[in-house]
Amino acid sequence: MAEISIAHARTSIGSKLLTAIGTAQLLQVITGCFIKGLLQVVLSISYAALVYGGKLSPYVGQGIGYALVGAFIIATIVSLFATLPGSVGSDQDVSVAIFSLISVSIVATMPPDASLEETFFTIVTAIALTALLTGLFFFCLGTFRLGGLVRYLPYPVVGGFLAGTGWLLFKGGFFLMNGKFNDANLFQLAYIGHWMPGFLLAVVIFITSKRIHNSFVLPILILGGTLFFYGTAWLMGSSPAELSAQGWLIGPFHEQTLWQPLTIEQLSKADWKVIAGQAANITTVLMVSSLSILLNASGLELAAMRNIDLNRELRTTGIGNMLSVLSPGFVGFMQISLTVINFKMKARSRVVGLIAVVIIGLTIAFGESDRMKIWTFLDFYRVTGRQVAELVL
Repeated sequence: MAEISIAHARTSIGSKLLTAIGTAQLLQVITGCFIKGLLQVVLSISYAALVYGGKLSPYVGQGIGYALVGAFIIATIVSLFATLPGSVGSDQDVSVAIFSLISVSIVATMPPDASLEETFFTIVTAIALTALLTGLFFFCLGTFRLGGLVRYLPYPVVGGFLAGTGWLLFKGGFFLMNGKFNDANLFQLAYIGHWMPGFLLAVVIFITSKRIHNSFVLPILILGGTLFFYGTAWLMGSSPAELSAQGWLIGPFHEQTLWQPLTIEQLSKADWKVIAGQAANITTVLMVSSLSILLNASGLELAAMRNIDLNRELRTTGIGNMLSVLSPGFVGFMQISLTVINFKMKARSRVVGLIAVVIIGLTIAFGESDRMKIWTFLDFYRVTGRQVAELVL
């Protein structure tokens, strides 16, 4: 009976996919969902490296686990309960930009005798508290039907918000590549070698996305850039240990499970006075995240030519963010660019969104195994070219 039930479930899922998109497009949609899942993994890893990098780098592996589990929860809730089937949820750069400021500020304001572990869990607790408050704020806005307020925001406010967020991410990305931003030595050859490749990739992404209007441009360029980096390193004979020592890679990670739940003992190490000093930044996350989710929903309305219940989106996303505190992950909600891909492929099914969720889940479950390191490209440095051949063959 159990085998019959499983077979029936598989048949049901396949029928839903075929009904939603048609047989001819099935392979294209599955491939697209796979790429979107990988992109969400890469984004979550990048965001965690930005927030937990620098002085906190010994804990970046644990931070990546928190980010991935949080993204898994958000993506699942959005896929299942968003207004439009086919919607994709993920961690959001607007909140991560401010979380990076919170991280830097907490590191600078912790007591001199505080350990690195206490600093790390103070930052994690601050992020968890922010996600909880943001989720509660979303839910209240949706419950009291205040989602339509975004339509009254003036364009200068929206434009200033987007420009400020972009600048924070630019600075954060530059610091992640080079370890510093405002420094007279940045244009010395030793430093240029670290930040110039990333800068050139950013230019390529910008120009290509302007000339080629295709939703797969960004995932393909990220994958291509990653393969080019490791191909070049392999041809130059650089070992994984050398790349890591020279600061080219995230890690190294300690041998541990990718994600471990927070314990009461770990939370007790947080400095609540320091967290209280971040009240202004935490409030900023609430406000900019609320603005972003409503702007994304309005943008999707135009792209899909369908009305979206903004209040339902707020309630759904609010619940997702409150649940993500269990990780704890970053603030997340509907990702407009990934969702538009589904609509362009006419893949308007909740099952389609869940395929990308499966990729995130597999990364969390098997992220430490050798075979899954091929999937999580930022962990790829632990496998040499010869070992890759052995794994594949």
